[in-house]
Order: sequence, then C-alpha cells, then structure tokens
Amino acid sequence: MKKIKFICALLPLFLLQGCFDSRDVKDVAIVMGMGVEAGKNETYNTITQVVLPGGLSKDGGGDTFENYSGEGAHIGECIEKATLSCEKYMYLSHATALVIDEKIAKNGIYEILDYFMRDNELRSNLAIAVSGNINKVMNTESKLLKVPLSDVASLKRRFRETSLGISPTVFDFVSDMLKKDCATIVPIISENGVSGSAVFKNGKMIEKISNTEARGILWLLNKMENAIITVSLEGATFDIKIKSASAKIKPVYENEIIKAEIKCKTSLLRDDKGVLNAFGAKRAEEQISAQIKSEILAAFDKMQIIDADVYGFSDMVYKKNAKKWSENIFQKIKLDIAVDSEIDEVGNILRSAGR
Repeated sequence: MKKIKFICALLPLFLLQGCFDSRDVKDVAIVMGMGVEAGKNETYNTITQVVLPGGLSKDGGGDTFENYSGEGAHIGECIEKATLSCEKYMYLSHATALVIDEKIAKNGIYEILDYFMRDNELRSNLAIAVSGNINKVMNTESKLLKVPLSDVASLKRRFRETSLGISPTVFDFVSDMLKKDCATIVPIISENGVSGSAVFKNGKMIEKISNTEARGILWLLNKMENAIITVSLEGATFDIKIKSASAKIKPVYENEIIKAEIKCKTSLLRDDKGVLNAFGAKRAEEQISAQIKSEILAAFDKMQIIDADVYGFSDMVYKKNAKKWSENIFQKIKLDIAVDSEIDEVGNILRSAGR
C-alpha cells in the first residue's frame, strides 16, 4: 500500500515536464518580416525587421523598429549573420511579410522560397511582394502603421477592398508553381504604396502589369470582391461599385475554347449626368457588361502575348483530359465570355444632388 502511495506521489513529476527550451520574453526580438536583395559576388543580403515594443506603447515616442542585415551564399547564412548583430534571439515565427528585390526576382526565387517553406520556425503564410528599392520600403513608416513591413502584411485586406491585385503567401506562390505551365502575380511595392503587379513564370519575374490589368485577371480567378469602375456611355460617365461577382469557367476541348460566364451585382455610386434617367437601367447594365468584358479580354490578350497562364487554364485542361494537353496550349486557347451585370441599388438618393 505504501509503495502504491509513493508511486502516485511521484507520478505528477513525470507528467509536468515543463518547457526545456523556453525563452524569457525579454530575451526575444520579434521579427516582423524580411527583405532579400542581391549582395556582392552573387550572394544574398537579407534585411530582417524587428519590432521595438517600447516605441509602439501609448507613451512611447522612440523608434518602432530596427533592421538587421546579413550577407551570405544562402538565406540561412544571411539570417545567422543578422542574428549575430542583434542583442536578442530573433523569433521568426511572427514574421508576416517577405519582400524580394526586383533584380533577384528576374533571376529566379525558387531557392529563397525553398528555404522559407522548409524552415520549421518560419511560417509559409508570409505575404510576398516585389520591390525595386527594398531599403526605402523597409525604412518608410506610415502614420497609421508604425512598422513598415506591417504595411505589406495588410495588402491582402486592402486588395479585398479594392480588387486591384492579389497578395499571395509563400505557400500560394509555391502551390501555383507546381501546376502545369502556371504563372502567378505578386504585388510590386514602393515607399509610396502599390505600383502594379509582377508576373512570375517558372519562378522568375517576366513582366510588370498595371493595377487595372491585374483587376482584369481577378474576374476569371473568381477573386473579384470589391471594385469601383467608371463606365462611359455616349459621352457621359457614371461610377458603379461591384458588390458581388462570380465566374464559371468551362473548357471546351474540341476547339480549345474556354467559356467563362460572369455574373455581377453592382450599386450606383455616381450619376451626376443622369445617365440612368436618360438611357435607362438596361442600357446602363449592358454598357457595364461591355466594359467588364473589355477589361478581361485586355488582360487575357497580354497574358497570351507573354505566355503566362495566371488563370490555370492549362492545368485545368490537363486534369480534365491529359490527351488534349500540349505545352503551348495556353497560347492556343480562345476565350468566350458572357457577362451579365445588374444594378440592384442606386444609393441613398433617387436623383443627383443639385438636380
């Protein structure tokens, strides 16, 4: 009986083992994100951005971040050297953004992404972006977001509100690259904000596109959430807001045709010329559909010229019927689009102010 009591008394000691590798929060530097640029002699230079909590506090008036650089032949070596220059242990698990220099992006980023996917401490949901001047981006703080790279991390939310691009994560990017002949787009940022998107194919940046062209791509990716579009009709213009949009994509293999059916609901934001009264809702909806179709086709034509299948059409054909797939099938594809637009709201007033 005594032995049983003794064993029961010792049992909790084996269950409560504790954390042998824990670190005191005072000894940890929280990493917000990283920038990767070209170093000397074909090396990498990483800039690791660390948050300074004191500057973010209510009474804090000091610096809000600190950047640490490290140069090496591979990303792991760069991070090690940056860690040596930091007084605390760099905690990478909270990193939310990765910015890659344009020059490196044009040469290929597979090696960089391979490291970020394999490292156990780094997350694969880092927002990825491209910049022509990483130093400026990582040292320019906005009035609202005191840590520069938190601005990059917020791109996904801002693109949901404007639909002028996509903010993929490292995992999204790698997943796209595993598809047949697939390309993807990544936002291009500067110290002044987003300045378009970079088109990547086979892990290399091959082209820059405008925000409007990026929006034209979103329609067929079923990622159109919110957008404000100015529509022209016989010399008059009016603004509409896309409230909801859906796209149904159907490949027709016999003639290499991709059929796309797009339906969207819109609300009227500006009609100072009285377009709705002059031409009627049906005519206005037809013009909205025509403009959306034109925007989609303009983006599609450009992607075919540079042979960048950002839509995944080639992969779609391969999965449905591998015998119909060929290496250059994307450039052979014809797009048959039907757009159905509906104005279901005219705002809070029935006629324009001042009329």
